[in-house]
Amino acid sequence: MSVSPIAPEYHDAVVDLIAKTRYPFPDQTDWATSYVTITNTPTPQRSVMSAQGEAFPDIVIVDADTGQVAELGEVEVEVGAHLVSKWREYAAMTKMHADSGAPHFFIYVPDGMATETLALLREHDVPFGGLRIWSIDVDGLVSIHPIVTPVDAKDHR
Repeated sequence: MSVSPIAPEYHDAVVDLIAKTRYPFPDQTDWATSYVTITNTPTPQRSVMSAQGEAFPDIVIVDADTGQVAELGEVEVEVGAHLVSKWREYAAMTKMHADSGAPHFFIYVPDGMATETLALLREHDVPFGGLRIWSIDVDGLVSIHPIVTPVDAKDHR
């Protein structure tokens, strides 16, 4: 297991920024008007049912018309095999992209952990829609960079 070089207390700020700027992207024209973006930080708001019971992914996009989970985003501060089963379950809870067949599940890991994360995803055959890295500079500016986007090329940003 790798430990993040970025303090875990930054987790909630990263979740908040990702939810506000990527769900939807500011210029995205095909985002369903019925989609509602919910964060579970710092206070849990919207759960999903996992094999272990109630779980609270960091970012939950719900279709307000149906109540169904459309997309999930999970921000990690560490990476390791202990996360694989959670990632697999979250991927199975989202809608699948009509063309690629990839789930609308996005994983955000600290900069420097993309290679290890991608190896885990591939080794354990975990489907995902996108792998992103995040970092925070000395001024507190959060940056997000796409690594792999199996779901749809337009989301690789």
